[in-house]
Amino acid sequence: MTSKFKALICLVGLFISSTILHAQGSGWEVNPHDYQYDMTIYAQLSADESIVTDYANYEIAAFVGDECRGIAEVKSQDGYTWLYLRVRSNVASGESISFKIFDAEAGKAFNAIESVSFASAGQEGMPSAPITLTLKRYTLGDVNDDGEINVADINGVRRIMADLASDELIEEAADVNQDGESNVADINAIRRIMAGLE
Repeated sequence: MTSKFKALICLVGLFISSTILHAQGSGWEVNPHDYQYDMTIYAQLSADESIVTDYANYEIAAFVGDECRGIAEVKSQDGYTWLYLRVRSNVASGESISFKIFDAEAGKAFNAIESVSFASAGQEGMPSAPITLTLKRYTLGDVNDDGEINVADINGVRRIMADLASDELIEEAADVNQDGESNVADINAIRRIMAGLE
């Protein structure tokens, strides 16, 4: 194999790997070449009941289930700041796009309240009027979000398990052991927290 051919292979490899989009602290990544369709979303982030103007501590990404489909870039022009997302799919329309926000200060990811229905070549928002993504903070185990971890949270997990969850319950907070499910293991984890063992 000639040295020129080896160099060409290396350049092609670098080109292909450079097209994979990465986020820093979250570890999220997406390869745009894995998908046939895309849509554009212009968004802004609301955290702690105010619009974020400094995104230094945040990473925002679009997801279908647990699969990252787009990573936001922060853009500014003419006095406007917005998040620019190219969201990918292999289904022309109908997939539910959810959003995750990685808070570098907290060292963990939170879900946005809002979701969007995917539409190929579609657009949500615009730079001067972005859609708002609301960061939904929570503490693992505090299922009813009252600032305490107690028996009421155990009852909240039970209601979620029985598909009887109400709006005041935070399902992400019920998955205390972070295994993707709310179940008896999470109830036991809340009991350990209450007993000061975690």
